[in-house]
Amino acid sequence: MQYVRFKNLCPLQQDKLLELSNFIENKLSKSTTQPILSAPADNGSSLTTINKSIEQWDQLDISKWFDQNRILPELKDLCQLENGHDLIIFTNLFIETEKLQFENYSKEFSRPDGITKGQKPLLLHEFVKFSNALRQLQKSFK
Repeated sequence: MQYVRFKNLCPLQQDKLLELSNFIENKLSKSTTQPILSAPADNGSSLTTINKSIEQWDQLDISKWFDQNRILPELKDLCQLENGHDLIIFTNLFIETEKLQFENYSKEFSRPDGITKGQKPLLLHEFVKFSNALRQLQKSFK
């Protein structure tokens, strides 16, 4: 493992910058990992590995989409979407009322009889991740 430490930020030493740049380039060129997200064949802009149109998605496809976007399982459980058509409608309504949705989901997470039994708050960054994934998905079907 290598690390870079910037002790004195002004001025940066050119040789250190070159070394860092070469190191990053070398690591990226040796990377064998494939991106987990790719565009489906039919509409070209959705960030998912599900290779069929969203309208044809079933519960398993929707669950896979939640997992690929690393969305909290509790949010997936709350949504309980049956098919792609439901997901499209949900996405559009969610984005139109995003602030209200954050309040509603936060309340659900904090309720003693809610999805987490009040044991786990909905953190803003988790909600933002969910919201951003829905926005990306919306771009694919607009």
